[in-house]
Parts: sequence; structure tokens; C-alpha cells
Amino acid sequence: MEITFNAEVISAIVGGIIAGVFAYFPKLNTSYAGLSSEKKSLIMIGMLLVVSISIAILSSYGVIHTAEPVTWVTVARIFISALIVNQPMHNILPEATAVTEAKTTRDANVAETK
Repeated sequence: MEITFNAEVISAIVGGIIAGVFAYFPKLNTSYAGLSSEKKSLIMIGMLLVVSISIAILSSYGVIHTAEPVTWVTVARIFISALIVNQPMHNILPEATAVTEAKTTRDANVAETK
């Protein structure tokens, strides 16, 4: 039995993997947790946008086979499917102890500057 993945499924899988990497990869998780919410959102949206465009380019060159031609609508669907998996996964994954400490330090620094 052959399993085929379309571009949306691949982007959803990669979106979940990115959430796991930013949650548990040593040093990356603590530096990411120490950022403000706005910066974290921009970084994650940028990563997912790069993934979406990369998948679209790979699809257009035939590396990833798709049933339909790649258009900007397809790229938007790819981005949305990655985002739909990434954000809940980021919220559901348990926090590492180092991440909790980094967030506490960030919040203490913000409170001191006010």
C-alpha cells in the first residue's frame, strides 16, 4: 500500500516538528522563551512562511508531487495548514524546566523596567 502526502499534509507535519524543536531543543528553547510574545510570533510566522514557500517551490520542481498546479492560493493553504498544527501543538506541549525559568526571568526583567 502506497501512502501519498499532499503539500498541505507535509506542511502540517513540518509545522508540528517546528513547534517541538522550539519547545525542546536545548538553548533554542530557552532563548525563544525569553523573547516577547510579539517577537516569538514574528519568528514562528516567518519560519512557517519559509516552510510554505519551500514546499511550494519543491512542488513546482516536481520533488513533491501534487495533484494540482502550485498557485498563490495553494501557498496560502499550505501556510494555513502549517499554522493550524503549529500553534495548538506549541500550546499543548509541556514546558521544559529551563523554559519555565527563562519565562520567569523575562517577566522579572519586564517588571523591573516598568
